[in-house]
Amino acid sequence: MGSKKKKQPGNTPAKKATQNTVPELCIRCPDRETAEKNEHRNDLNKCFNDFPSRQIGDEPATHTIDQLWWGFSSGEVSADLYLSKPEACVGLLAYAKTVGEDFLPHLMDSEIEEKSKSTGLMAAKRDAKWKSPGEGQVISISKKTLEAALEAVRSEAAKKAAQTEKWKAEKAMRKAGNSVLGQDAAAVSSSSKAVSSSSMGNSSGTGSAVTDGKTDSGGGGSGSGEPLRGGPPTSGGTIIHTGSAQEVCPRCPVNSPYHHAHAIAPDGLLDCYGQIQPGIGSTLAPHIDTLWPRLTVTRSRLMPHQLGRYDAVYGRLHEDDPLDEAKAIVQSLLRGETQYKSAPLTKGLAEYALLLCHQAQQEPTLDESDPEDGDPSTGPSCAPNLTVSTYSNPTHLNELTGVLDQRTDHDRTLEYTRDVAVRMLRNAGRDLDNMSKAELEQEIGEVSKSFGLRTSFASKGRDHSKVSTNYLGMQWPTEIHVYAVEMIRTNRHSIAPVTVKKNADKRVVIEMLKNTHYAQYLNNSGGNDRALKWVTDGDLIWSVVPLFHANDPTIVPDPLHHGGGGVQITYENEMGVRLTLEEITITFNRTINLARSMGEMFYDTTTATYGDSDPGLITRGLNAFFSRFASETPGNVSTSANKSFVAMTQRVSLDTNPAQRTLAALKGFFLSVRPGIDSMYLNVNHATSPFFEEILVSEFVTRARQAGRSEGEIRAVLKGVKVRIIYQTLTPFRKEDERFRFITCVGSSVRASDGTMQLHADIGSVECRPSINRAPAGTTVYDWYTAPPNSLPRSHDEFPQPALQNLPQNDWAVNVGGAISKPDSVAWYPASQLRIAPQQLFRGRLTGSQTTQMLNVAVQMPDPHRTSILRQGSNNGMFHLGYAGNPDVRAANPAGGNQSLTEPSRPAGPLHQAFLRAVNMQAEIEMIRIPGKWLSRPTLVYSPRGKSRSLQPSNKPGTASWDLRDRVFATQADFREVAVLDLQARSMQSEPRRGFIELLCTQLQAHGLIPPRHVREVRVEWHSAPLVSNTMDLTTEINLRAQLKSLLGKLHRPYPPILVLLDYTLDTYACVKRVADLDLGIQTICAASGKAVLRWSPQTVSNICLKYNVKSARGGRDNHHFDKEDLRVLRSADQQADTIVIGADVTHPGKGSSMATPSIAAVVGSADDQFMQFPGSMRLQRGSKEDITDLSGMVKERLLEWASRHNKTLPKKVLFYRDGVSESQYDILRRRELPQVQVAMNEAYRHLHPDEQNLPHTGMAAPDHSLTNWKDISRTNRVQREEKADEEWAAEIEKQPNSRPFQMTFVVVGKRHNTRFYPTDESHTLIRLGRNVKPGLVVDEVITHPYSMDFYLQSHEPIKGTGRSAHYFVLQNNMGLTADDLQSITHTFCYAYARATRGVSYCAPAYYADRLCDRGRAYLRYYLINHPAFQPRHRRDQSPNAETHDQYSAAVIASIENDPRFRPQPGPGQSRRMNPWHEDMDDTMFYL
Repeated sequence: MGSKKKKQPGNTPAKKATQNTVPELCIRCPDRETAEKNEHRNDLNKCFNDFPSRQIGDEPATHTIDQLWWGFSSGEVSADLYLSKPEACVGLLAYAKTVGEDFLPHLMDSEIEEKSKSTGLMAAKRDAKWKSPGEGQVISISKKTLEAALEAVRSEAAKKAAQTEKWKAEKAMRKAGNSVLGQDAAAVSSSSKAVSSSSMGNSSGTGSAVTDGKTDSGGGGSGSGEPLRGGPPTSGGTIIHTGSAQEVCPRCPVNSPYHHAHAIAPDGLLDCYGQIQPGIGSTLAPHIDTLWPRLTVTRSRLMPHQLGRYDAVYGRLHEDDPLDEAKAIVQSLLRGETQYKSAPLTKGLAEYALLLCHQAQQEPTLDESDPEDGDPSTGPSCAPNLTVSTYSNPTHLNELTGVLDQRTDHDRTLEYTRDVAVRMLRNAGRDLDNMSKAELEQEIGEVSKSFGLRTSFASKGRDHSKVSTNYLGMQWPTEIHVYAVEMIRTNRHSIAPVTVKKNADKRVVIEMLKNTHYAQYLNNSGGNDRALKWVTDGDLIWSVVPLFHANDPTIVPDPLHHGGGGVQITYENEMGVRLTLEEITITFNRTINLARSMGEMFYDTTTATYGDSDPGLITRGLNAFFSRFASETPGNVSTSANKSFVAMTQRVSLDTNPAQRTLAALKGFFLSVRPGIDSMYLNVNHATSPFFEEILVSEFVTRARQAGRSEGEIRAVLKGVKVRIIYQTLTPFRKEDERFRFITCVGSSVRASDGTMQLHADIGSVECRPSINRAPAGTTVYDWYTAPPNSLPRSHDEFPQPALQNLPQNDWAVNVGGAISKPDSVAWYPASQLRIAPQQLFRGRLTGSQTTQMLNVAVQMPDPHRTSILRQGSNNGMFHLGYAGNPDVRAANPAGGNQSLTEPSRPAGPLHQAFLRAVNMQAEIEMIRIPGKWLSRPTLVYSPRGKSRSLQPSNKPGTASWDLRDRVFATQADFREVAVLDLQARSMQSEPRRGFIELLCTQLQAHGLIPPRHVREVRVEWHSAPLVSNTMDLTTEINLRAQLKSLLGKLHRPYPPILVLLDYTLDTYACVKRVADLDLGIQTICAASGKAVLRWSPQTVSNICLKYNVKSARGGRDNHHFDKEDLRVLRSADQQADTIVIGADVTHPGKGSSMATPSIAAVVGSADDQFMQFPGSMRLQRGSKEDITDLSGMVKERLLEWASRHNKTLPKKVLFYRDGVSESQYDILRRRELPQVQVAMNEAYRHLHPDEQNLPHTGMAAPDHSLTNWKDISRTNRVQREEKADEEWAAEIEKQPNSRPFQMTFVVVGKRHNTRFYPTDESHTLIRLGRNVKPGLVVDEVITHPYSMDFYLQSHEPIKGTGRSAHYFVLQNNMGLTADDLQSITHTFCYAYARATRGVSYCAPAYYADRLCDRGRAYLRYYLINHPAFQPRHRRDQSPNAETHDQYSAAVIASIENDPRFRPQPGPGQSRRMNPWHEDMDDTMFYL
């Protein structure tokens, strides 16, 4: 049928071969070749799953018994085999594995010997016999005998599992106290003494690879336990319960072995809910119809008067606090009633009420296990252990609450991490076998430090507890097959074919293949659900079964060619245009083994979303499976593979004036599969994003202008937007899709006489497309649309019908055709005739008011944040993702759609978890709980001049904030003058001014910045100069510069910081900072003015005093210090700092900025022994480039600043906090940034010791790939070339002689993640701040990386919404910091932020770098808002021989850097400055 391609080497785990023999081969496989390939290693249960000999559920058999058990003879089951004795069957199977041992091949065998042994092996199997140890009978071993023995062993294991569950339920019943269902809601929600009960059946929690895809290996029981009390069996063996409601569980199916235990246990219904889950893998309850046998009525059969009562109960269950109602319903059910308040109870309503009670419970706080129970990991398993990972950890499950409690085996994890280090050494070619033990341990230690491997966990200390996190347990299949799809289509504008690139087109093509050419492989056929076995993102296909062959995933169909054999390959795109495909090729990529440990699957630290390595392919594929329901549900909006939004009815306008609406916020959910230490998890979080309103393009333009957006920004944000033509044409559109287009550009660029490119935006100045003109040359778009009657354009097929009336000549011309460089391909339309299509994400900059409204929509306090994820209403997370909310979800009835029983208003639709069940996957609907540790606040030291010198930490966490009353700053400025520049439109009057000055001077004196009046009078200079304009404008800057110079003329050097009162906008703020920082070199403190100034409290003014002190002088002053013990690791033996702490960040331009606007990179570095002063450096680099191009230059500047305060010596250690980088870029940082720190150290040493001999080499700048011409080079080839160049450069750096030695720990700081934590006990809850977790929380296990050192730290008190912790990931740890050391240092630095009296959300060095980047955004604001007066240079010429985009970007950066409005020009004799600000700002923290 097609071609068979060999698997790529390295894609599957290496076979575990001994030195002398080949790997053990499975005796059950169809043939020897299959046994070698599938690597079952005689795991017969795994083989049974891969090659079932009978139908299991909906899965058909793949082989007959005679096609299995290669080499053994055919024949019937031996009558002498006692199938009722499992030990006999186990003995037979064990013996069968040894048959022919003497004929196993040796690695040194010749070809002749190998053939001889193969023949002997087959003969031994054919004639094999077995003597039963007990009875002595000799049994001929046949295929059917072996299969029968295997079936008997599997059946016995299932029976034991059911019996074990029964024993556990009865034991819990005996130990149980009073029922929690009888308590009120408040008592239930605060209870911490839940009753322990047995392990939940198929809710395996965080699970593992589901190794038995055909049978239930971990369900709530097989239904084949002991006969039950309460009724006789029927002839078919089914139990009929005839007892009362008190003797029989009202929820259990009729064949449940737990009826009696659940009936007499106080919380039996909760036990029942935990043990019997309908749907996935459950043999007891495959459908919800099997539950609640007494409830037989459905909503569709209710009478009108009953329906009203039913809907009233249903509505109360979906209110904000439905727990009391749910518990009352459950009590009715326990009494055997079938009605509640005269409303008939349905199965769905009963199940939903019980679910609410189930979610409301709390886990035991301290006593997590009963000593009688022993270790949960040692109990009997529910089924034979089909796939055992040596790196798995028991899942600890609190049965009563249904909450999955996860923890990590520290010793096992660290041992595995050590193995990772050993593998790294072997991969590097190190001869470990000939090393001594001491040498080996040293090598392991060095490689662990070099790659930041985990060497320890946080010690628990005195203060620790469990926290809940927004991670769900999941199950996944044992393997997944990956295929690549390439599509080549005909180019309508050229002879050369092109690759299909748009994702929407790719999905349409794959859907076409599914329904036509490859329907037998990709679509349901013969009653199977094959279409559910695979998912795609357009580029790749992931499948849990071989797609194009019954067993061999490497077999793929031959490429499809258009016209070959009469095949026509066409599809319609989003605009209704039918396109022809020249060729479609599907290739086999690899099969990924998902039964391995987390460390083996995620073997690098780059959890790339679009990488070609296993980690990237695993996460992309599983994300596609688990988000499939949300992305395919009609009405939902998916903006990426991980993010989808609820139906458009949930939109909230972001514009304060409803009549001027342009954007709306839409709420949805984010989902991502993430690796933890022992398992993968589903990270689910809320998502809120801005979307375009469905308005005319002309309306958007007008309203955006009124909101202060520049024309350049408007043009940029409209590029690529989908629009609909609203008028009818002379030749009518055949279907709605033909009305849609995508905006290519707005306006036309025309080369002026001086060679520059000028933009013509309106239809009155843009010329028509030549091929559509039918008028004299120079006819404009306006002329064409307003042509007089009987003229040629009016007979054109695309002319409006009827003709447009009153078309404004200044309407913008919108091109929805090809590039302007190809005049015949453009298609111009008036903006007033195009409507923005719905459900389109807005990717540009939000205005100030829109940002405020966006935050109001997105912010949620922890309790509603958590519950809205877990609840199952139509706008909640579990419903949206398709994991719960509809009882039929769990039934997963393959016969058709589902009609919700608990959500009657929801129409029948696709099955929620049917797609997961079909591929052996499962998503839990409870958040896991994990261990957390709390760090105490560090000791803060102030000057002894104040009444309170130090702020001691408390023994337990409680607050991360403090006040400044009675505290004098640690080192103080001494101001002789205070200057205020009042830029308010309405200047402050004299009386309020006196009060304000008095308050300001009082607080400055209280903190030691000015002396008391009896010692020295401080002069206050107040200068009022109302700003005429509050927008970005050069005239405004000129006026502001004049006013500042006038004020400076009244002051004495050194100038004090100037307090600037202004009507705050981002534009006016940027103007002040550009003039003060870049031109005049003076420190300013901007304060929003208005009535708020008159209401300032002493605490508010004290916070302003923090800035006064930090910005007071060259070298700065410190507001507070830390106790020396808090940062002792960063000091030498004599208590002097020998470490520089560096922070780095990059910020990027958004959509709407001027073309090729650069990114801004910033580096700050500590300069003093107290680690409080962090001057900085700044560079511009190519837009959206994640790694820092000139990191070495900026780090060198920081090192020289440190050396200037430490007797011209360089630090011995570097602690580096890197902000502003995504997880997918970790590998790039290792290659490109870490070596630059060594370059910087060498360059700094050369600068300090120019006359020394044997200096380090220089001239090793990092490779800059931006100027390389990558034309006609594929992305894959480009990435490979860049990686090779980076690695060669890094190797050269490492080989340099005389490099300066130092130790570096490099930590990436992540803020834009989706992990959230919620408290589980009152002692760690911030009651006054929305029930967030208390500050100081550290989490470094369960959900962290399998072997790299990383941790989450929530160091702050969230002011609004649910707190977001910072994620710290270690790429290198040559300082050898332990987990406790690094976490403590990082936590301490969260209290170092100089302009706040609270712990901040992430460590100060990274925060400072972020603030410096923000200051750079103020400097470049003209370019970021696309201001017409600040276009960096002529627009890029896009002719075939023009410069590349990267080359154009480099030219733009050069033009900005040489612009005196950005970088002050050096004076005579001065060298060119690298930083844009005035030299007087160099060694200060002016950016705060």
